[in-house]
Amino acid sequence: MGEGIDKKRMNFLPAEKINLEKFDCRGRILDIGGGGEGIIARRFGERVVAIDLSREELEEAPVNDALRIEMDARDLKFLDEEFLTITSFFTFMYMSPEDQKKAIREIFRVMKTDGEFFLWDIEIKPHDGGEKDVIVIELTVTIDGEEIKTGYGVYWPGKEQSPESIVKMGKEAGFRIVEVAENPNSFFVKMKK
Repeated sequence: MGEGIDKKRMNFLPAEKINLEKFDCRGRILDIGGGGEGIIARRFGERVVAIDLSREELEEAPVNDALRIEMDARDLKFLDEEFLTITSFFTFMYMSPEDQKKAIREIFRVMKTDGEFFLWDIEIKPHDGGEKDVIVIELTVTIDGEEIKTGYGVYWPGKEQSPESIVKMGKEAGFRIVEVAENPNSFFVKMKK
């Protein structure tokens, strides 16, 4: 997002840094929204099955040994209990709350017992009705000694989310919440089945 959008419409949140140097997880990884920068695939390569609704986003991702599949997180085409780890790196911000609920239920279904779901995203407060109707965050992500500068933006109205709303949906799906960490404008949630 960003090409062709008038900057007067953009509400830029303060830039943040996310360090994934020590982030580790077990087994094969399903990465929800793994196109674009392909952050999780950059970190774990062939262990990753990256899905994205957008073929263009998958094609844009750096080429590595990750498997890239065009797929909808609301209707995962995997059997039950296939993955020990599932990640979502700044993807839920693009979903409506109803779609988030569907995706979390599907994530729970395809996750093995004792599996873990790791989610990074931004807090989106209700839109104030003003001219700025696109919310944007710029990130510097550190992986294997490399700093990747990226940004994520989404049409703002109707996309409200918070750590609390994600935790509530996770609990409703059957997850146990292990960790919630908040930055000024982003958050991290770790859930376990």
